[in-house]
Amino acid sequence: MFIHMQAAGYDRDGQQFSRGRFLLVFSRGHELYAAVRHVSLHQFGHFMMGFARIAGQRITVSGAYGNDGLPDDYDKLTPQAQSKLTPLPADLTEIFWKGDGHNSTGNEREPMLKWALQTFPEVTK
Repeated sequence: MFIHMQAAGYDRDGQQFSRGRFLLVFSRGHELYAAVRHVSLHQFGHFMMGFARIAGQRITVSGAYGNDGLPDDYDKLTPQAQSKLTPLPADLTEIFWKGDGHNSTGNEREPMLKWALQTFPEVTK
């Protein structure tokens, strides 16, 4: 999910786009890990798709948390990319798994957003 949207709209062909700081969530069993990266999503049929890079590894992104509304697979990441992730606190992990989202954020959205903004402050150049 975007924690800070830089731009969103429609291109000259009527296709949607959005870009900004995106919260990527990965799971390993019940445990969750996160990173925030700049992501540009573009309409691809009925889906919004894009990619992010973590430690040089390219990751396809779609949906609320990067994997069509679900966390992505932690084990598909390289050890270098895994080392860049931040574990979610246990209480937030429990809220996430009970969130009731389907292909979108559920009722965990606000606590996830608050945590992400506190944990991943925007770096200005």
